[in-house]
Amino acid sequence: MLSGLDPTRQSPLKRTRIVFHKEVIDHTRDKRSLLLALVYPLLGPLLLAVLMHVSAQALDTRAVERLAGTGSGVALTIPASGLYFVPGLREYLEAAGLRFVPAPVDAEEAVREARADVVLRIGPPEAPDGQPVVTIIHDPRRITSSTPANALHNGIASFADAQVAAQLAEQGIDLASLSPVVLRSLSVGDEASLALLFYNMIPPLAVFMIFLGAVYLAIDTTAGERERGSLEPLLTAPARRSELLLGKSLAAVLFTAVTVAINLSAFRSLLGIVVWQNPELAAPPGWAVMVSMFLIALPLMLLAVSIQMAIATCTRTMKEAQIYLGLLPIMPALPAMALAFAPISPSPQVAVIPVLGQLVQFGRLISGDLPTPLEAVSSAIITSLFAALVFRFAIGSFQRERQFFAG
Repeated sequence: MLSGLDPTRQSPLKRTRIVFHKEVIDHTRDKRSLLLALVYPLLGPLLLAVLMHVSAQALDTRAVERLAGTGSGVALTIPASGLYFVPGLREYLEAAGLRFVPAPVDAEEAVREARADVVLRIGPPEAPDGQPVVTIIHDPRRITSSTPANALHNGIASFADAQVAAQLAEQGIDLASLSPVVLRSLSVGDEASLALLFYNMIPPLAVFMIFLGAVYLAIDTTAGERERGSLEPLLTAPARRSELLLGKSLAAVLFTAVTVAINLSAFRSLLGIVVWQNPELAAPPGWAVMVSMFLIALPLMLLAVSIQMAIATCTRTMKEAQIYLGLLPIMPALPAMALAFAPISPSPQVAVIPVLGQLVQFGRLISGDLPTPLEAVSSAIITSLFAALVFRFAIGSFQRERQFFAG
């Protein structure tokens, strides 16, 4: 395709555009490139949507009410033993909607093996004048175990408080007067805030896809072509190597942009479906937020492709390039994951740090805030300049004579 190029008759832009078209067509026909660009971006949103849906169903208080029989649905059934040791407890809990069945012989093993979510075991008093020992057996590693355990614990505590209050009332004593303080709990969150924890995972997963989207294209157009022997005639074509690499890189940027667009669209769509099924959850970030994230990510895409090309042109074999570029997406994703749980305060100094500046802006958008124009512009400029420096290094590596030889 490049053999007919005449450097005296074609402009550098024209030659670069020809290389760009060639790479886009070649990799559009390649199933592995399409798999990476079209299918991989869906995996993160799909996993996050499933986890969010399962957690919402398990932790939703209304779902607990339905399970407990106070709403519509099937009553919560609790395996129990020794209820007769606490007179009135069974009737109190059954009035709240709980149902009881005989407990398994080995309650701990049954809960450990997930044959039972929770088991209530009541033993006789350990002393002649003691109180019965009430034990709630559950597995905190499983949400389906912890949620009914918490409901059961609250029900028993409520029964105990009611019994104490009744006994004191018989003696003319108000239970509230015995407490030295008035304790109140004010939660600024609600059930909807469960979704915010999952929404904070969008930035690290998006950054992972930014550095993964064009990995295969970067490997195949450099080390891959070198091993196949197709790079040598390409390098001898009447086009500068900088133009060849720029055309390849622009194709990689296009594939990265498509990958990120699909990734962000999948987040908005799949999480929107989860919230539609669980309306008590907070609404996911809107389409305007996703578009803003895409625009903020554009300089980061340039940086990601520049690093990919720099690594791919420095490696001698395709296997070596696969190792290094396979690890590349993890490097920015790990600090991004940490920022999802321990965010840092935005500032002009943070904004100019490549990757970190974009992550902070992503976090502000997810939380409903807007980055300042200074943060957005300075971050884009510095990241783009850094990408240009890395790409200049990649051009220098691509111009070396060893590019003709594999191994």
